[in-house]
Amino acid sequence: RVIPNSPDWEDPWKILHGLGTLEYLVLEPNAEDNNNSGTYYWTTDRETAKVNSQQYYKHSEGIDVHSDQLFFVSKVQKELFILNLDSKTYEVHSTVSGIFDGQPDQMKRLINNGLLYFCEEGGRENGVHARDENGWFFTILESESLNDETTGLDFSPDGTHMYVSF
Repeated sequence: RVIPNSPDWEDPWKILHGLGTLEYLVLEPNAEDNNNSGTYYWTTDRETAKVNSQQYYKHSEGIDVHSDQLFFVSKVQKELFILNLDSKTYEVHSTVSGIFDGQPDQMKRLINNGLLYFCEEGGRENGVHARDENGWFFTILESESLNDETTGLDFSPDGTHMYVSF
């Protein structure tokens, strides 16, 4: 994450392109919970964070934030990470079950229906799938002819149109 030196919400361009401090994620898993939850902190020590990411959340990508939760996936481990930004705790959930035969990729949460949408790559039916808060998986769309990966996903501001790139 980037902590801007002087955030100016009247001119967000300066926030994005101004000076700031880079901080990196470090997970501290709870061994009693089989490493499926824990706490985390941010550090400026890139090497510490790099070693930690290789151990706990390899090849992560796809990020979305909703309220006090930050979501991202580890493609190699096929896991969804949910960070609570207020309590500095996290949970890990598998994406192996259901229709996912490839690797979860980009994601987007649509607030008005409570679903977390995933792009999927590397499987037999690349496309967009979703997961609800109860852990149920849904197939939104698949392509039998585009066999590489679904690379991008977003929604219109009113949530009535989905945009997908292959």
